[in-house]
Amino acid sequence: MPVETLVTIGIVAAIVAVVIIAFARQYRKVGPNEVLIVSGGLKRTVVEPDGTRKKIGYRTHIGGGTFVLPLIERAEVLPLEVFTVEVKTSEVLTSQGIPIAIEGTSQVRVKTDDHSIRLAAEL
Repeated sequence: MPVETLVTIGIVAAIVAVVIIAFARQYRKVGPNEVLIVSGGLKRTVVEPDGTRKKIGYRTHIGGGTFVLPLIERAEVLPLEVFTVEVKTSEVLTSQGIPIAIEGTSQVRVKTDDHSIRLAAEL
């Protein structure tokens, strides 16, 4: 085999390997307690619980993985775990004119139905 043919085969194989590696790096995976929100690309129509249709510019994947188109789409992870929210008010007056400050702690999580995930993704 001529040297030029071997060099051409080597260059083509290297280019194919680089393309395969680049595309493999765009496959994103999340655990079963996470949602992958992929924005960009095509708009999708979803049906809300009240029956109305809405166009959204993202797609969601609970657990598993999906391919994210390079330069077109962007992926973010939304955890579905319980997290703590602390609320603290400044001093406010009661109806009797007594100043009080309130502190509270709550533990919340995002439900795993499609509507709740869409609401959390849009915040």
